[in-house]
Amino acid sequence: MLNVEKSFSLGDFETYLDSLWADPRQELRLPNALKADAVGGQASLLQLVVTWARRASDDPLLRIYADGNDEVSIGHFSRTAVGLVALNFARAIRGYGDAAIERSKAMETALPFVEAMHFGHLKDLRTFARTTIPLICIDNAKRLARPNRLYSPNSDQVRSRRDFADLLNAAGHAILPRSRPISDPRLINAAASLVYEAFLNTHEHAQADAAGNVYRRSARGVLIGSRYIKRDQLVPSASGHRPIEDYFQAWRPDHPDAQHAQFVEMSIFDSGAGLAQTWLQKKAGVPAGILEGHISVDDEFEAVLACFRKGGTTKGGETSGNGLFRIMRVVSENGGFIRVRSGRLSLVHVAGVPGHQSETDEGLEDSIAGGRPNQARAWADGTLITVMLPLNREHN
Repeated sequence: MLNVEKSFSLGDFETYLDSLWADPRQELRLPNALKADAVGGQASLLQLVVTWARRASDDPLLRIYADGNDEVSIGHFSRTAVGLVALNFARAIRGYGDAAIERSKAMETALPFVEAMHFGHLKDLRTFARTTIPLICIDNAKRLARPNRLYSPNSDQVRSRRDFADLLNAAGHAILPRSRPISDPRLINAAASLVYEAFLNTHEHAQADAAGNVYRRSARGVLIGSRYIKRDQLVPSASGHRPIEDYFQAWRPDHPDAQHAQFVEMSIFDSGAGLAQTWLQKKAGVPAGILEGHISVDDEFEAVLACFRKGGTTKGGETSGNGLFRIMRVVSENGGFIRVRSGRLSLVHVAGVPGHQSETDEGLEDSIAGGRPNQARAWADGTLITVMLPLNREHN
């Protein structure tokens, strides 16, 4: 059984993926409450759930800490982004004493959380997630498929870039401390552009595999949060990911008495085929998947780099294909970092840290060891992009 602890690090996350790689037919046990200490921790758990569901047997079994008839405990679980996605992907759910829990009834307990995501004031979501605004699309569930904050009402049209700027502004007021609001309109617009471009990419690729076959179940979404990390905990929070450790080591506050580093954290995830697999099948004509086709790590890395280059796109028509390229530019211009987890690659780009700028590789490097990836990490389904932009970092 894959037993997820309430608190975990990025290193623990990779360990969980290693366990799934070794034995994909495991049951998954998730706690009712999660303390995601990792960078992009909640979104990483979402990717772990998707990977478990895609790699498990035909009947993936989810275990949660609830009695079969205990709607209160089930509600505590379902009214989280991770719980909502896990319930959707699981074929069977068990609680204490192996009591069966009906998935449709468990999903019903999530309705207050879903309504808070779709309607009302963003501060309503703080009842369920104090430091993160989650906006989740469950594509196979009509009532959950198109949150109004991401899509124009009753349509499949992603909202405008300006709407995303309004969303980032409102999210900042809801989750950030009053002492450090997002007051710089340039940062708001940059962050909004980043989330908009990444979600457009997710909208295109989350619902079908690389060959175009629509998934029976799929999920994607945006998580906008604030991170408030003690200075002496910055480097440990990277959990052995050397480039991120170096980034945190180089961090300096804009006020000498500051005891915490403050960041806006944005994650965009999907349960699709992954960046490299989609690129290789649509642009390079590779008929089989990465694993089935025995694609090298180097070729997989080159495919991801192609997605982040200016003009790189797998879409048809006359689209410019600059979305992921713009994201990298936003990160660099605002002194943040971006982490990308997809397939067998865990990548990072850290801005403003000596020894971590690579013009030839678009600045992306292995997020654990640094440098060009030379070994396969445990497989992760879908794509997860996490960006952290500093709010109180000293500008050189």
